Amino acid sequence: MDWPKYAEELNSYIRMTQFPIGFKLCKSRDEIPKGARRPRFRINVCQLGLYARAYGWTMAATWEEQNCVLGACCCGLIPTPERVSKGVLGAGVYQKDLEAAAAMQREMPKLDPIYDAIVAFPLHSATDGLEPDVIMLYVNSAQCLRLIQASLWHEGGAFTSPSVGDAGMCSMGIAYVMKTQGIAKDVPCMGDRRFAGAQEGDIIFSFHKSRAQQILEGLEGTHKGGIRYPIPTYLSEAAMPFNYFTEVGDLLAKKK
Repeated sequence: MDWPKYAEELNSYIRMTQFPIGFKLCKSRDEIPKGARRPRFRINVCQLGLYARAYGWTMAATWEEQNCVLGACCCGLIPTPERVSKGVLGAGVYQKDLEAAAAMQREMPKLDPIYDAIVAFPLHSATDGLEPDVIMLYVNSAQCLRLIQASLWHEGGAFTSPSVGDAGMCSMGIAYVMKTQGIAKDVPCMGDRRFAGAQEGDIIFSFHKSRAQQILEGLEGTHKGGIRYPIPTYLSEAAMPFNYFTEVGDLLAKKK
């Protein structure tokens, strides 16, 4: 796949304000591309994504450089600590008690801890064999609608995507997509908003690299069918407030 060309074609249909990005999970740090920037501090996975989607940088971090425990274990960079699996993190914060928090954690996708590093990069600079495992887009609700429509172009049905209200980018956006080789939609978590610049209107839409052509063909097909972004607004004659309406006398004054 020519990923820079893919990014250009993708953006021609949904006109994103942030770069479409890829994530590569590396079983060896030898897979980190030459020239990738490295953090000067311990970093969150969502922050790597911000550097890629907002700055256009290729960023890489090893398991030792991870800061957020959820991002690290969701992405298979470290084993899941007991305080996470037993619900200590969420009890009294996201769930009422340990039992509920542990139940939520069981539903949060996590990859086996087999990876040594993770790389985030804008698709337009995916050259020299740099191949994403996951493609991720930060979009608004109308752009997300177009992507959902695209995903259903070939086979129809319904678009379903789970959410647990936390670690949306790492758990659903990366781990779920890797496990299912599918497509996911979720909202940025509190950490993504606080530490990585996610905005109130952002929605995360991500898909496995094997689904890339499906999404692009779906966008093309629905575009030809008349579904466009930006979505045109239907304009009719406006019911103007009193005194704002152009009266007949106002029009006749033009002829004097």
